[in-house]
Amino acid sequence: MKGQFLKLYVHKERQNLPPLRSAMFPLGLPNLSDYHRAQVDNANILYKLAIDIILFYKLGQIIVGVENPANSWLWAALVKLSLEHSTAAAEAYNALEKVIFHRCCHGSTRRKATGWLGTAGVYTDLEAICPK
Repeated sequence: MKGQFLKLYVHKERQNLPPLRSAMFPLGLPNLSDYHRAQVDNANILYKLAIDIILFYKLGQIIVGVENPANSWLWAALVKLSLEHSTAAAEAYNALEKVIFHRCCHGSTRRKATGWLGTAGVYTDLEAICPK
């Protein structure tokens, strides 16, 4: 019975998902519920790892790419985290190129706008806006 209640609670939380981030708070809004704070904190751990990977790849001159919806708060979070990390991380982040494309331009049935942040010049050809 207890497990069923938890399952319903989690499902209800996902249905009524409030904003968790904003331009002013890309790492998470203040005063989030414990449930939503945990979601944001877990995502931020992955975002910090992304900054470490971007820096590692930049120093090793290895091609890197990060994909997410074009309107995601991930992009603002990565900027903030790269600045907090180090000058080298901020420089590595700033050396990347962000490419926006609609998935339908590459064979998908959806017009979903996607952002791809990667090594400059490598993913440029993906850029495409759907003419409808």
